[in-house]
Amino acid sequence: MRIIAPMMILIMMTSTLAGCTGGDPDGESSDEIDWDAINELIDSNIQDFYNNTTLTDGADGQDGADGQDGADGQDGADGQDGTDGQDGADGQNGTNGQDGADGQNGTNGIFSSTICELVPWGYCVNANLDGLDLSNMDLTGINLRGSSLVNTNLNGATLDFAVMRQVYALNANLQDASFNRTDLSNANLQGANIANSWFSAADLSWTYQWTTNMTGATFHNADMTRSGLSQVNAEGADFSLAKIDYVRWFGNFNNTIFVNTHLISSQLGGDFQNSNFWGAHLSESVCDYYYVCNFSHSIFYNANFYKFNFGSANLNDTNFNGADFSFASFNNAHFISENGTLLTDFSNSYWFQTSWLDGTLCDDVPPSWTIPSDYTCA
Repeated sequence: MRIIAPMMILIMMTSTLAGCTGGDPDGESSDEIDWDAINELIDSNIQDFYNNTTLTDGADGQDGADGQDGADGQDGADGQDGTDGQDGADGQNGTNGQDGADGQNGTNGIFSSTICELVPWGYCVNANLDGLDLSNMDLTGINLRGSSLVNTNLNGATLDFAVMRQVYALNANLQDASFNRTDLSNANLQGANIANSWFSAADLSWTYQWTTNMTGATFHNADMTRSGLSQVNAEGADFSLAKIDYVRWFGNFNNTIFVNTHLISSQLGGDFQNSNFWGAHLSESVCDYYYVCNFSHSIFYNANFYKFNFGSANLNDTNFNGADFSFASFNNAHFISENGTLLTDFSNSYWFQTSWLDGTLCDDVPPSWTIPSDYTCA
């Protein structure tokens, strides 16, 4: 404002002087302007003008109304994600949904050699081998535990040292086969044909054999403890040195070999005619299991009958030479043949508290027992 003030003063003074020195309107000349005098006047009075002249700013006027907002600027880049917050507590389990419908049954399985190795020392556990023809195969040492052999043909096969525990061999053909030292414990051999097969030192404990064909089979040193044989045909079989304790056997054992066999605490019944029980141990066993024991024409040389109960056994023409009858019972036994002959041999046998036909207890062979009408120890 101080820079503009002198200019305003100069203009005012010039205007005044111009009015005073203006030309004649009629065109007559006038005196010239004395510019030197004017400049001198300004110079002499300018300082007083500065000193006495004050320019004061007026009060600010009222702010005008805000202008319209401008357009939004472009969005900036997204900031970095923050860290995840803590998981909330699990919600309460909902109720179980309704069970879906059962799926369709799958197709029957098919035998596959990839899961059943039908080779020596192969692995074939719990396999279904029903109806297969495995005749004459060498299956030494194979593991067939729990497998099904219903109607399977193993005729002439070699299964020595095999594991056949709990096999189900209903009506299987096992004849002329070899099962030496094989584990057949708890096997079901119902209706199976094991004729002329070999079971030397095999484990047949707890086996079940009903109507099984055992004719001519060999069971040397086999373990048949607690086995069950019902209506079997074992004619001509060989059970020498076998362990057949705690069994229930009845069937056809005609012409069978039980040399040095253990038949302890067992129940026996059936046809044992013409059989060889040389040195057999039959202590605490009982006859008449389903059928009367027919021991006629059999040999019991040096056999052990300790506490044996003969029941209603047929003992006609039986050789008991050297047998031990201590505490045995003959109460209902039959010695006389159909033609009235009595040929039973008790030579060198041992008697102690042995119950004779009339119920008396004998410590020796009855003195007159060979007379059919005399049935007393006295």
